[in-house]
Formats: sequence, C-alpha cells, structure tokens
Amino acid sequence: MESDGKENVNVRVHQGALRESAELISLYERGRKHELEQAEKRRHEESSLEKSDIIQKENENQFTVLKDLNTYEVPLEKTSKNNDDTNPFIDAERERSNDVVNNLNLKLKLRSPPKKSHLSTPSTGRTIMINTSISNTASVRTNLTNITPSDDTDVPIEILEEMNKIQETFQGLDQKYRLIDKIGEGTFSTVYKAEALMDDANYLIGEKIYSSPEIKRRKKAKTKPKIYVALKRIYVTSSPQRIFNELNLLYMLSGSKRVAPLLEALRFQDQIIAVLPYYHHADFREFFRDLPIQGIKHYMYELFQSLKFVHSKRIIHRDIKPTNFLYDPFTKRGVLVDFGLAEQESISIVYDKAQAGYCPCIHPSNKIITKHEDPLKGYPKNDDRPGRRANRAGTRGFRAPEVLFKCPYQRVDIDVWSAGVILLTLLSRRFPFFNSRDDTDALVELTSIFGLKELQEAALIHGLGLDTNLMTLTNVKKHSLGGLIHSAIKVEDEKNTLPKDSVAYDTLKAMNERGEIKHKPQDDHEIYILKKAHIEAFEVMSHCFKLNPEERSSANQILKLPFFDDFNQGFKADPESKPEEYIFTKNIAEDDEIFLIGQAH
Repeated sequence: MESDGKENVNVRVHQGALRESAELISLYERGRKHELEQAEKRRHEESSLEKSDIIQKENENQFTVLKDLNTYEVPLEKTSKNNDDTNPFIDAERERSNDVVNNLNLKLKLRSPPKKSHLSTPSTGRTIMINTSISNTASVRTNLTNITPSDDTDVPIEILEEMNKIQETFQGLDQKYRLIDKIGEGTFSTVYKAEALMDDANYLIGEKIYSSPEIKRRKKAKTKPKIYVALKRIYVTSSPQRIFNELNLLYMLSGSKRVAPLLEALRFQDQIIAVLPYYHHADFREFFRDLPIQGIKHYMYELFQSLKFVHSKRIIHRDIKPTNFLYDPFTKRGVLVDFGLAEQESISIVYDKAQAGYCPCIHPSNKIITKHEDPLKGYPKNDDRPGRRANRAGTRGFRAPEVLFKCPYQRVDIDVWSAGVILLTLLSRRFPFFNSRDDTDALVELTSIFGLKELQEAALIHGLGLDTNLMTLTNVKKHSLGGLIHSAIKVEDEKNTLPKDSVAYDTLKAMNERGEIKHKPQDDHEIYILKKAHIEAFEVMSHCFKLNPEERSSANQILKLPFFDDFNQGFKADPESKPEEYIFTKNIAEDDEIFLIGQAH
C-alpha cells in the first residue's frame, strides 16, 4: 500500500470470461483495514471461478480493463479512514451509440456488495459488478470518480463527465453531496439533482420550511431514507451583484411551502452553488394538454398563491413561466423557483420629467391626460434622441406590455400578466401561445389580439407613440380571447393531434365558434358546471390582461374571484400574507434596449 493512500491495479480480463461484458467503469470506494482483510479472504474463496481468466498485477496510477484491444482507464483512489462502514460499488452499464459507441448510456448504481459472483482485487477488496457491452474496437477512455446516478435514471456520459469535473474543481463538494443528474439549465445557471450525504442544521431548517414527502417518510421510517436536494450552480459570468441579489431574495422568501427556500450556499473561489430542496414534479409539456378545467383551477390556484406570498414581500419574480413553476398534477401542489432575475420593487420614483428614469405612468395624479390638459401632439418620425433604458428581463412571450415599452417603473403587476399567459396556454392547449423572436414581434402579437388602438393607448400611458407600417394591423380590433382559444383547439383537432377523449373537447363544448359561452335551458348539470367554470376562468384572464398596469388586479385580488371559490370556502387567514415593512432598492437598468418608434412630446 502506498503512503498517499492510493492503490491501483491492472487487470487483464480474457475475452471468454467477459463474453457478455466489455467496458468496465470503476469508482474509487471507501473502506477500512478490516474490510480489506475480509475482501482478501473472499478473493481466495472465489479465485477458482476466475483463476483461468483473470491476470492481476499492480500498476502505478490506473486500474485498466483490456478486452479486444480496447482500453478503459479509470483511476481508483482510497479515501480516509473516517468514512462510513459501508462498502459501496458501481454497477456501470453502457451501450454503444453512433459510430464509436452504439446506444451509449452509462448507468452507475451505488449498492451494497452483491451475493452473486463478482471480481475482487486482491489487495483492496474492492468489489466491482460488470455489466457492459462492446460492439466494435473503438477505444473509449473515461475518468469518472464519485458520480453515481439514481437507480432509475440513465445519465448520458457527457453529463457524467460534467458532474465529475464539478466535483473535482469544487473543493469539499463530494463530502456533502453526491451528484446524480442534471435537471435544468439556463442562461446564468445549471441545476443538478443530488443526494445529501450528511445531516446538517440547515436541513432541519429546511424541514420546517418544506415538509417534503422524503422528509415525512424520514420521520416515520425506521431506516433513514435518502434526502435529495437541488444544487444550483451559478455561472461565474453572472455579476457578483446578481448572485448576491438572488441569494438574498431567496433568504427573504424563506417560510412558504410554495416557494423554494435556500437551504445552504456554498462558495469555492469564484464558484457559487445554492442548495435548494428537490421537488418531484412533472414536465409541463407532458400534462398541459390533459388538464381538465378543474385541474387548471388547481394549477392556477397554486401559482397565484405563490405570487401572493412573493408579492407580499414587494418582490418581482420577473420570469414567471411554466418551467419556473414546478407542479405535480397528482398531488396538485406547485412550487415557484428560479429567482435569478427577481428584484425588489423600487420606490425610487423619478417625478422630474427632465431626469432619466422618468415615466408618465408614475405621475402624481395617476393620469396622463385630463380634460384640462392638452393632449400629446405627436412624435418625430426620425427621432435622434437616445432610446429609453429599462429592465427587460424575462422570457419572450411572457413579458407584460410595460416591459416591452421599457417603462423604468415596473412593479409586481408584470408577474400577474405572465400568469395570465400561462392560463391562456392551459385553456388553448397550445404551448407556447406567443412565439415572438424579439420585442418588436411581441408588440405585433399583442396588437393583433388586443387591437392597435388599445396598444397605442397603452403606449401613451408610458409617454410613447406606437405606429406600424403593417397594413394587416392598421384596422385590427380587439379579439375575443374565447374565440382565440376555440380556434386554437379546432386547429389541433383538424390536425388530429388530440386524442378522442381529450379534455380539450370539454372547452369546445362550453363555447360557440366565436368563443361565447351562454347557458341554455336544455343544458344538463354537467354542461352547466362546465360552462360556469370556463366563464370564471375567462374572468381571471381579463383581470390579468389589463394593458394598463394600474388597472391590473393583484394576485391576492384574483384569488378572491369566483373561479377559486372552491378553495376559499372556509377560508382562514393565510400567515404567509402577513403585512410587513420592507426596504426597497432602486432598479438597475440593463444594457440592452429596444427602439420604440419614438417618445411622444
């Protein structure tokens, strides 16, 4: 045994002994001296089964399996003596894909030693189960250490290598968490599923905040179950202010079961990892077309409850969309995540027209034009003034009009608009509903739905003029949202993309071709309830889709609408909505900007 605690063995495996096997991926394992002695005895007992096929010898730095002239080299490292008594190992499965490896998939499993026949190295007692296959003579070399995906997950080799690199570069991470899989990726961060390897006071705090199914079972079960967390690795390209802002807001939002709390924050050099609870949820694309109206009601109730809590802290999420609201249609519970773009609502309002950051929408009288004021005369066609700068963070298709108009004074109302877009998506069974490439296209989409005159009035609220040279938009009037929903479902029906028993047909039953819903005397009770629910859902949309943010309802007000009466019966005061005093910070303008034809004089 070497002084540095590392042991490496070369094993040449004859082809006959591994006819059903091929590629061996090894993981360094933890053990103590008595484990090595027990493994040595076990090796002698089973050596007769493998003696003719296995040649064992020591090599300085690597454990190598050779078959059909293919070499797979993986370093094995022995850890300290203070590790657990368990002796885990990796069951690695791979199938070749493409030209080099056909159907390449690596599946590593952490288990206790099996009772079946296995291979044991003589000096370490490391037990390795082999279950791999090779279809050609291409050489593949990997360097995988403490990466062990869950038993029910096939993780691509690229993700395994990525997770391995993180554990190598982030000192101490592998002692606290075992990376399992990558579950999300965005512009500023990547999220991984991981298992917590030790109990910590932080997780006791997390249990009080979020009573997850794992934690509930942990309290009842005799054996302690695994605790899974989500590790959000924030890219170093993010500004320090952005990173601090996200972690600070997550800390402020602790205390709600509908908002992912911050359990821990890890830092090593310039790398930051935020530790959050892992939530079981379904992919929005897999269930959004199958939710009946009652399921849509549950989804929106959970979403607006999340917004109610966040907005009670005067925090704007800024990126409300289905992928940032983790919903389980079976438990009917949802959690709001990803506060990377969130910020506190600003009270640093500029009232002086001559100063930067002024917007007429914050006029003390709350009115732009009154009977006693002269209307705006117009704007120059060739305006050479610098464009307006404002925060435009968010996802295309979910941005509110004031964001597209670059209003410097943005409030929590922009999240309510985004929630309305999600409701429109659920009712129309079309995702994404808006599919604009940029802000100009987004304005065209809104104009085609809400009408040119209405958008021009909305632009005027922010001191802007809106003009277009698209002839198709010059005479566009406001469309019925019900008519749009009916048309969207009919298009899918004509394409035969809906199953015969799709709940989308319930929506068609509730309205006519113009999207109108009217009760008829001959309607039975089921149709009556169906129509009533859709009427109430459309009412929610109308409150969300107010072009003037002053007229848009808050999440708390929307929750009191008839659509959510089923949840409000026997209503008790929600401790999450307790009023508080807040400290606000001024918005930081983004560098990117959009030119909106011109500011009105």
